[in-house]
Amino acid sequence: MRQTISLLKNEAGGVVIIAAIMILALLTIIGIASLTTSNIEVRIAGQESIYQQNFYNAEGATLETVELLENTSNPKTAGLSWLELNVDGVTADDILDKSFWQSGNGTVTPQPSAALADTQLMAVSEGAFTGTSLAMGSTKVHAYTIYGRAAPPNRGETIIQIGYLKAFK
Repeated sequence: MRQTISLLKNEAGGVVIIAAIMILALLTIIGIASLTTSNIEVRIAGQESIYQQNFYNAEGATLETVELLENTSNPKTAGLSWLELNVDGVTADDILDKSFWQSGNGTVTPQPSAALADTQLMAVSEGAFTGTSLAMGSTKVHAYTIYGRAAPPNRGETIIQIGYLKAFK
């Protein structure tokens, strides 16, 4: 019986148990931190994917606008609702205003893209490109600023602006 009592009073195993619990607690904290980090990384990757999709859709809208301008012999006389002929007719504040993209400003109305959902396009004439011939009857190069906007519901908004030159009489 004496031997049993002395084994119960031996506390050498207590240190090992405390060390094991501390190591398990440390591993648990590392595991929770790893899970949190990986969840954040997954969210970042998802947002990057949404941004890339919006960017490519907005870029597609600008290319669609270029194609529409190319297929128009004289954009100034074609009466295009999405083309602003007055250089000062559209401001930077207009471009950033969501209501402008929905209803326009009275002289220009952004057009929904024919090929891309939740995407609009528009262009602003900058007039004759400087450094080109202004001789009567000759071909003139005209400058345009083209905008494409992708704004799917609850997925952010991306606006692309490019310059474009078109020669016509």
